[in-house]
Amino acid sequence: MSAAVGTVRPSPSPGATTLRSRWARRLRFYVPAVVVFVATLVVWEILATVMAARVTVLPAPSVIVQTLQENWSSARYPLGAAVQATLFEALGGLVIGTVGGVIVALISSRFLTARDVLLPVAVAAGIAALDMAAVTSPYGPLEARAIQLADGLAEGFRAAGIPATANRAWTMFSVFFMGGPVRDFAGAKAADHERYARLFHHLLERGVALPPSGYELWTLGTAHGRTEVDLILEAASTFPG
Repeated sequence: MSAAVGTVRPSPSPGATTLRSRWARRLRFYVPAVVVFVATLVVWEILATVMAARVTVLPAPSVIVQTLQENWSSARYPLGAAVQATLFEALGGLVIGTVGGVIVALISSRFLTARDVLLPVAVAAGIAALDMAAVTSPYGPLEARAIQLADGLAEGFRAAGIPATANRAWTMFSVFFMGGPVRDFAGAKAADHERYARLFHHLLERGVALPPSGYELWTLGTAHGRTEVDLILEAASTFPG
């Protein structure tokens, strides 16, 4: 009578099994999102390449990456410095807001007297802001300055022999370098956007920061008074086209 001889395989440790199952769950969770993201980039690249002659507002991802590389440290478009400044301001504001909010929350929850004092002050501040907007009514003067700026820009460009039109709605407007009115996307696309880019840099060198795209709105705030409007018109009057 013979006995069967075999090997006993050690069972995997509970820790290793748990680690493998954890990584499997992570893969099942993240892989679909990664696949969708990559597929979106591929479709975007194909569509932007195929429709390049008809669509000018949707650059391909490869073009965006190439532009970032070319202008990251350039003198004309210092994107790297702009990113650093934006991150510094965003993170600084986040830290200040978070720390301030946590401190106020701790004080309000720990000390009832502080909560009883701070809550009415916050409510009163909100009411005062609404009352100030109702009393001062900044919208009328803002619209008047928008009319002055939009009409002044269009008339000044036309006087210099540059075809231009300005579309305005209340305090918002856009400037298009073309002779006729702009009523739809086809009209906006037909405008001379290379000339608008030259205007953007011309005014930027003179301390005026415009929206960088000809498709964007110009918006005015209460900080834009008659002096600021006159400065913009004066800087635009030297634009050679």
